[in-house]
Amino acid sequence: MEEIRNAALYNQTLSEKMKIAIKDTQEILQNRTTRLKLHNQKFKCIDPAYLM
Repeated sequence: MEEIRNAALYNQTLSEKMKIAIKDTQEILQNRTTRLKLHNQKFKCIDPAYLM
């Protein structure tokens, strides 16, 4: 994964395609997380940070 991140630093196309590929997974995880409760309080999600 580190090699891919490093390659994306120099290749804008790779960086954009990675963001698109990861976006669906992030949305699914956010949807599931916001439905969770602890002590009768729902979990909150913040927007993910992009390191690229």
